[in-house]
Amino acid sequence: MRRKTSSGLISGVFLGALMVNHRVRIKKYLRRSHLEAIGRVAATWSRLEVHVLMSISDISGIDFDKTVLLCAPTGFFNWMEFLSTLIKDSAQHSWKLPKFKPLRKRIESLYTDRNSVVHAFWMTPKMPLGLLGGLMAKSMYLEVPPQEKVTGFGIPKRGSIKLVEKTAADIRRIAREIQAADKDLLLLIDRPPPKRKTGLIARAARGNTSPRTKTNTPRNLLAPSYPSKSRSTGP
Repeated sequence: MRRKTSSGLISGVFLGALMVNHRVRIKKYLRRSHLEAIGRVAATWSRLEVHVLMSISDISGIDFDKTVLLCAPTGFFNWMEFLSTLIKDSAQHSWKLPKFKPLRKRIESLYTDRNSVVHAFWMTPKMPLGLLGGLMAKSMYLEVPPQEKVTGFGIPKRGSIKLVEKTAADIRRIAREIQAADKDLLLLIDRPPPKRKTGLIARAARGNTSPRTKTNTPRNLLAPSYPSKSRSTGP
């Protein structure tokens, strides 16, 4: 019963929203600052997606156009799983896996934030909901100042419906976080493997600066010592 009631309420909300006078434009719901912020989220995320595909291409050794063909039928979470597996199995990149895991978690969390903004059905806070609200005069709809929260229904992932309330600054913050994660991904994938210390530098790091001698080699230390046999001479 609860599921049916919730589904009916959501359907009523959307039906009422769609019955709004068609002459009411998106500018009544969102100011330029909101629209620019939403566009920034969409643009920065598209850039991140391309860089994920480029990373898959670089590590796997598959041409970028073929990588796109192979990954296109799957979702973004599958791309991240592909990249994680490639890093793990790569002799050159496997050392990056401990740093990639928290970065992957950040990116996948931002995927949900991005969807809730880009796929939202935006409405002004003054917009009446339901069937009765949909039939009311458009004079009820007021422009939204940029510092005020705009309201909408988002579909973050797997078809779940979520109420979204954000200011233009909130949306811009999501775009900055996506851009930062994108930068961290590029820096990690392009980072060369750490150089191994050799010679005096390596011994100094271990606290041993004395030159190696024959008696200090592992072979000599492990070699057993036997008493020398002296031949007995006859009378």
